[in-house]
Amino acid sequence: MSSQGSLKVDIFDRLNTLLKDIDLEPFSFPHLLWKTYTAKTKHKYFKGMQNMLERVAEILFDNEKETVVKEFYREVGNSDPVDVSLAVCDDTTDALIESYKKAYSWQIKRQILSVLCVSRTYQEMKILLPDVTEYRYYIAKKHANFEGCCLPPPEKDDVRQRMDPAKLDNFLEFITSSHIVKDLPFGQKKIRTSKGKIIETPNIIRCMAPQAIIDQYQQYCREQEIEPLGRSTMFRILQNCTATIRKSLEGLDYYLAEGGRSFEDLIDIVHKLENDEERAKHLQDVLLAAKRYLKTDFKIHVAETSEVADHCRRHALSDDSTLFSLQCSHSHNHFCESCEQIKEVVRDVKQLVNQFDFTNRDDKDDIIFRLMHAELGISSWKSHLLRAKNQEEAKQEVFKSLSSSSACIVLDWAMKFLPRKYREDSQDWFGKRGISWHLAVVFTKDDEILKGLTYLHIFDGQISQDASVTTAVILDVVQSLNQQYPDITTIHLWSDNAGCYKSSETISTIYHHFKAVHSFDFCEAQDGKGACDRTAAVIKANIRRFVNEGHDVVTARDMKQAIEKTSKNVQYRVKVVGVETTERQKFKPIPSISTFNNFKFLVGRLQVWRHYGIGVGSTIPGTKLQNIMPYSLKIWEEDNSDFHFHAFLCKPKTKLEEQNIFTCTHEGCVKTFCRAEELDQHLLVGDCHLKLEKERSNDLVIQKYAKILQEENQEHYTLSCISKERTGDNILEKGWG
Repeated sequence: MSSQGSLKVDIFDRLNTLLKDIDLEPFSFPHLLWKTYTAKTKHKYFKGMQNMLERVAEILFDNEKETVVKEFYREVGNSDPVDVSLAVCDDTTDALIESYKKAYSWQIKRQILSVLCVSRTYQEMKILLPDVTEYRYYIAKKHANFEGCCLPPPEKDDVRQRMDPAKLDNFLEFITSSHIVKDLPFGQKKIRTSKGKIIETPNIIRCMAPQAIIDQYQQYCREQEIEPLGRSTMFRILQNCTATIRKSLEGLDYYLAEGGRSFEDLIDIVHKLENDEERAKHLQDVLLAAKRYLKTDFKIHVAETSEVADHCRRHALSDDSTLFSLQCSHSHNHFCESCEQIKEVVRDVKQLVNQFDFTNRDDKDDIIFRLMHAELGISSWKSHLLRAKNQEEAKQEVFKSLSSSSACIVLDWAMKFLPRKYREDSQDWFGKRGISWHLAVVFTKDDEILKGLTYLHIFDGQISQDASVTTAVILDVVQSLNQQYPDITTIHLWSDNAGCYKSSETISTIYHHFKAVHSFDFCEAQDGKGACDRTAAVIKANIRRFVNEGHDVVTARDMKQAIEKTSKNVQYRVKVVGVETTERQKFKPIPSISTFNNFKFLVGRLQVWRHYGIGVGSTIPGTKLQNIMPYSLKIWEEDNSDFHFHAFLCKPKTKLEEQNIFTCTHEGCVKTFCRAEELDQHLLVGDCHLKLEKERSNDLVIQKYAKILQEENQEHYTLSCISKERTGDNILEKGWG
């Protein structure tokens, strides 16, 4: 026996001698770990410790023993001492505890726990079952009160009924809506019927679990006063109508897809080259943690200024030119543990590859190529997230500055609509030509209430969605807006990076012919989902319902009629148009226009920036912008009704008591809603509230306190990460993003 073991035995013998001297039962020597003992054995030790405490209190304070013991337990966190006599483990209790531990489901555990907790407090239950949580204890108590001790929940009598076609159509429309599924630009899904027939469907991603979808749909039905299908029926429909389950909150962005694939490649390299299973498992866990950090918390850490070079937008997006650079007033001598972890794990994988003894030259070249490609993919993903966060600031600043005299127009071409008939044979199915249509969602503010109006242009005939046609559509929207609302004198434009918008022809034409347009901002590439996409999804769902009611939608005029008849709460200004083409003018392109993302139209000049808010920007004289005559639209059909803006984000007339089960689909946003309508309106505006996925409660208190003290200086909710002083010289270079 070691000297340390001998010392422990000696101390134990002295303790037992002392216990005998004060008339207490001695302890038996513990030969095993505490967690291996049964509840009955643990109870014996607990009882002995409690007797020791009471005996010491009696020796010291004699007649005040009970008061001293009570105050002792109150001091350590309990209002009263735990009466371990109530935790006595007889054979029945021991059997119940053993059954609880072996139960395979929470429902059975709850029934057993309802017997054990009837006459015991939570602290006393912790003696018998150290792993039981407070939540499970009180749920079991509730079960005992309402259902009875150890009784199973009552079975519900579900009456089987035939599936109502109207209810089925409504449910299918909901589960194919934009916030439930996302289209993939590639691949097909094959669904097999009960007769063995295979039906091919477009490949889609389902964003949430079946339980969450059904909960949201039932809440939606309560709002709309619709009788839903039975829960089991809806589960069966979701099981049969298969879709790719989305493992992350973002997956359609090519940068994110490539970044996620890069982490998978690194994990595959580790498993191929690392012989030590423990180290391979460690590297895999670190890579998965790094991937999760980029998916969730990195975008929230990013701020305009930060002492962490990885998080400072000014530092990352400034380049060598003074026009597109912004000097930081602080040093970058802090580092983020999570960002450093990404760099370190990539270095570890590199070291593993360099030290591995390859027997085949081709295998080595393949591994090195995959490693370099993965490192580039992760770096590009990180830069993309930072640029996207910065460009989103431009949109939010425009929305904050809106008033009754200004408007923001979000522009986008929708995917071509394929004609549909209620009864369609194979001859009509093949060889379809899509109908081009363009959306422009206009936002303005009136008494601090955000309002919107949507303009739809449906083209009667095949057209080229180029800069000339796009400029003609923008001109028509601006003219219609000025005619109906002459008080709106300032207009801001926002769109994705499509070439028809960010072109020299479009920018030059807007400068010379659109005097009301003040700015034109573009989102980060692959980050362009917005109000137009969601509006188009709603309209297409309405058209599908219109076709299912027995109508045909094969022309632009049919499409206009379907939209007008199915739009309920929101009005759309729909026009069937053509293009008056003229001879295409030759124009001089604006140098490096593809590198610019923000344009401001000023008197006599055009101011451009590569990244929003970074530097003073470059000035292009108006004389260098060619004056191009825009195309004009032929208005074949339009509704001359009086259209008005409709309010967004209005408070409901009656307060709903339902839980907020509709969650924002944007990564990092913590906003939840109890109405589907509120979620749709939030997604249109895009005013997300970003918050760390995991955060210490103390950090949260400090941040809230600082926000209250400096409320007038903080316009954005930014969160700092846990940082430490940098000990090395590995600082990211300026302009890394």
